[in-house]
Amino acid sequence: MPKQKVTVKLKRNKLRSFNELVNELKIKIRSLEIGQLRFGSIGDEILVTFSVNEKFRGVVVENLTRQRFDVLFVNEKGSKPQKNLSLTKVMETTKPATWSDLKNLQSPSTKDLPVEKLVKTGEYESVLKIALDHRNSLQKREEAKKNLDAAVNSAINRAYTKALKSKREGDDSLRILLKIGGDTKLKNLHKIDLMKRAGLRAIDLCQSYDNLVGDLITICTDNRLHSLVTIKAAVALSNKIFVNSYRYDEEKELAARNINIRWLHMAFDITMKDVSKDEITSVNRLIKFVEKARAKK
Repeated sequence: MPKQKVTVKLKRNKLRSFNELVNELKIKIRSLEIGQLRFGSIGDEILVTFSVNEKFRGVVVENLTRQRFDVLFVNEKGSKPQKNLSLTKVMETTKPATWSDLKNLQSPSTKDLPVEKLVKTGEYESVLKIALDHRNSLQKREEAKKNLDAAVNSAINRAYTKALKSKREGDDSLRILLKIGGDTKLKNLHKIDLMKRAGLRAIDLCQSYDNLVGDLITICTDNRLHSLVTIKAAVALSNKIFVNSYRYDEEKELAARNINIRWLHMAFDITMKDVSKDEITSVNRLIKFVEKARAKK
């Protein structure tokens, strides 16, 4: 399949968000092929260039634009570029950089910030780092451990509230919630209830905006998330896409292609006692739809 190049310009502190988005797209669209990421830099900003199969270039560009990443084009006439910036001129000024160079970039240190402030702003990862870093004093580590739950809850509440206030924040907030919901460090600390709460809030968000309904498919297929979150996402997806027979055609096609029925059955077995009869009906309807769609191919 023919490949086309995509080039994105982003701030250094957005590198992690970009990488997470690329991984999400790979999960959501199984036929998507993304080539090796090549990096360059312009001052404090990073250029990322990669190839993508032509069929999905539009989808990739659309998702990047929704996340407010600056997608650059070879010339100013191409696909309504966000800025009048010639890619040729930009590339002439870049300096080569490796992934190792970029991933080792350090964000501003938070080790000297009061734990109370980090909790208030929902920076739970920083609180977690303080709690686990033996270079910190025992008193500070204990303070961080004591306040970790509050920091995670603050992060969940801030992300969810921010998205409800502004539709434009929906994608960023959804990624934050799903990151918390699948955080292995939190899992290792047995913060399962917090992880479930984040995942369920992510589902609520997907139901609030039509443009996020397709993300329920990603939640259904993400094995990092708690089984209850998987089933609740399947319920929400089923209830959404079968209400109107024509409104969610694209989401139905994606569901038929990407839903892992075996994974849904496994998750259902684990969470059966926490699922109502109506929810069981919704999940079964989704499974039968996927099975029927695949049988036709």
